[in-house]
Amino acid sequence: MSMRRYWSKRLVVVLVFGILPLVNGDLLGQTPPVQYEVSVTNPMAKVFHVCGKIGSGGHEFLQLDWPAWTPGYAAIWNYGQHVLRMTAENESGTKLRASRLSDNRWVIVTHHAQQVSFCYDVSAIDTENDLGFVQAYLDSVNGWYNGAALFPEIDGFRGAVHAIHFQLPSGWRVATAMKPSQPKGWFQVAEYDELVDSPVQLGQFLQRDIAVGGVPISIVVAGIQQVDMDELATTVKKIAEYQFKFMGAPGLDRYLFIYHSGVRGAGGLEHMNAVTISLRREEYTKRDSWLKVVTAHELFHAWNAKRIHTDLFDRYDYSRPHRSKEVWFAEGITAYYTDLTLYRAGLISKGELFKSLADVLDMYENNRAHTRLSWEDISWYIWDEEIRQGLGVWLLPGWMIDLKIRDASDNRFSLDDVMRFLDVQYGESGKGYPQSGLGNICTAIAQRDIRTFFQRHIAGYDPFPYDSLFYVAGLRRDRATRQVPDLGCELFWSLQHNVLAIGVEEGGLAYEAGIRSGDIIVALNGNAYKSRQELAKFVSQMKIGDTLKLNCLRGRTEFAATVQAGVRTLSTSTITEIEHPDERQRRVLKGILEGSPR
Repeated sequence: MSMRRYWSKRLVVVLVFGILPLVNGDLLGQTPPVQYEVSVTNPMAKVFHVCGKIGSGGHEFLQLDWPAWTPGYAAIWNYGQHVLRMTAENESGTKLRASRLSDNRWVIVTHHAQQVSFCYDVSAIDTENDLGFVQAYLDSVNGWYNGAALFPEIDGFRGAVHAIHFQLPSGWRVATAMKPSQPKGWFQVAEYDELVDSPVQLGQFLQRDIAVGGVPISIVVAGIQQVDMDELATTVKKIAEYQFKFMGAPGLDRYLFIYHSGVRGAGGLEHMNAVTISLRREEYTKRDSWLKVVTAHELFHAWNAKRIHTDLFDRYDYSRPHRSKEVWFAEGITAYYTDLTLYRAGLISKGELFKSLADVLDMYENNRAHTRLSWEDISWYIWDEEIRQGLGVWLLPGWMIDLKIRDASDNRFSLDDVMRFLDVQYGESGKGYPQSGLGNICTAIAQRDIRTFFQRHIAGYDPFPYDSLFYVAGLRRDRATRQVPDLGCELFWSLQHNVLAIGVEEGGLAYEAGIRSGDIIVALNGNAYKSRQELAKFVSQMKIGDTLKLNCLRGRTEFAATVQAGVRTLSTSTITEIEHPDERQRRVLKGILEGSPR
């Protein structure tokens, strides 16, 4: 890469879509080493039938490993457990033995065959209510899958070209960001990592193609029959236009938005050139819709998390959790630029921007875990459900670091400059930035040593100096307090659809009653709660002084505990502009609201 000032660099992107084959050509001009055909013959059976063909090179065994997790979501799914059966044969049609060795691993005994064909079925376990973004789904009119759910990593073929073909019911279409190839109806990816990172929507869905500065972007919506696609396209266009202008195009030749519509919205999962977003159906018509938030957030991940990432993620190990101390940057800075995107693109007001900051600040400070977990701790323990959900807010570091850089440099530099530098220096090369190196990078951009700030407030446990940093931009935080019932822990609805005790305070009421973090609460006052909504209703109706009888489970040991709800004081904040800011404060706030020039 030539050395030049990153803020003067101009980036150009051409995005080409694969909703149906639009371009022809094999990536390598030869038969791909790994070929798959994905079939849906009876959608209501909720099973994908997948057949693969591979040149085994005469090896005695083929090892097939399904991922334990999917990039972008810190949870163990063990995708291989949903593989129902497998058969295999050699080039002569002789059957080969295929054996499951664990949830995620199958081995085919090839007897040194030169070519091996194998077939397996995968359960589509998502339900209509939970139409999500990490598994797979099928019904009578549509289906979808996340790449990690359907395809294994074949030992020795991770870097090989993979080709995919679909056999689908009449009238079904394919929406994918994979590149179309020859023969017609086939798609290709350059390697297994790209296959995992390529979600596919199938069936009958709404679709709108738009242009952003001459760049085509495709939007598909499944799970709902009527949506104002013009309005949705306008929202997506405003977000994409701003982020492309702010960061420069993300070095992609295509981008695809997949929106899933269900009774319960689940969130979103970013991919290099696509995103899968799960929403409640009413979000398409609500005035204050969460749709624009998740759209802006997941698109910004095309830069921060995908192109810009710690060097730990230069190569994924799909078999185990990838622990990192920098998740706060991937998620937190993305959350900050989500809000700034929406404001700068004219999709929220300044008051809404400040309210979002105040709400997250309250969520953070009112959570009992914030005094014992640093931001690096939160990142490291994100794989541990009882800790991860203890502090599910990421917005604060972005505000604080941006204000710190602007203050240290007299508003000559900002977090905007840091992000553009990271994208050019690391994003273009595909290599990650050094772990624990963000303080050094921000110091270099600010041209003043601010590493102590990172040591104290990111790696360390000191709270951010909110008041002094807000004052830099002429902002003020006011707080009111209220008293609420307290058990000395939080009751949390887990991914396993049960109630957990998390954040148990040592010496607190729950602790003294014998409860520990991670205990399963089987029943509360004799009632077993079966949904997040039921649990939330119970908590909202709890009063100070109420006596709770808990039936608990720790491992295989059941026990009972009694806790009388105590008192806890919570804060409610507002962020406002001071009445008479000086010129420097006005410049800083203007820089945040309008963005630093490239």
